[in-house]
Amino acid sequence: MNRGDDGCIPLGQRDPATGRLVLSPKRTLPTAEAYVRDYYNHPDGRTLHSHAGLFLAWWDNRFVEVEDEAVKHCLQEWLHRALRYQVNRDSKEMELVDFESNPNTVNAALATLKAHVHLPVTVTSPSWLRDDSSDPTPDELLPCRTVLLHLPTMKCLAPTPAFFTMNALEIAPDPNAEFSMQWMEFLHQLFDGDTEALDLLQEWCGYCLTGNTSLQKMLFLVGPRRSGKGTIARVLT
Repeated sequence: MNRGDDGCIPLGQRDPATGRLVLSPKRTLPTAEAYVRDYYNHPDGRTLHSHAGLFLAWWDNRFVEVEDEAVKHCLQEWLHRALRYQVNRDSKEMELVDFESNPNTVNAALATLKAHVHLPVTVTSPSWLRDDSSDPTPDELLPCRTVLLHLPTMKCLAPTPAFFTMNALEIAPDPNAEFSMQWMEFLHQLFDGDTEALDLLQEWCGYCLTGNTSLQKMLFLVGPRRSGKGTIARVLT
């Protein structure tokens, strides 16, 4: 390991003798960088953002909210295992001692972490966080649990934190899934051959699968009791 001009281990790096991180309670940017490297690192980019005042972590191909207290809990234990430099009173030389993990150091690390992983509020979901001309437009993608489904071609793309979205299906697409005749028979009974209504319902279900709200529309199901409205709503959910 390359040491600094003063012979000390650079902040955010590990002590070769113990394998423990070397941090500073005052210079906290290396702390935030090391924390992201340990817990939120991915070849396509980091998996933690501070967006609109919230921590968002990449989970199951989407970004979900993480409580500040949950991050602080992890930070406190992580800092407790670290080391820091202090001057030995007798030899006047720098030596490594246990890092003081307390509310002050944890809060300082949390504040720096928020600044380090800041994502501007102007970035909206869904959108790409990288500039790659080969990426399809965000509104053509349906995030699923394990893939990004490109709707125009029905091709599956690898999941990546470079695609910023807060919505994703909890299932993966199954190209071999059987067509549900029972569902279609049920709908034909309800609409009595009204193909325009069937097409509209299909279009609406597809619209709800995406994170797009630009149409600013809502669907109004009208009918007497026990006419299938609740069944349609449950299937859509």
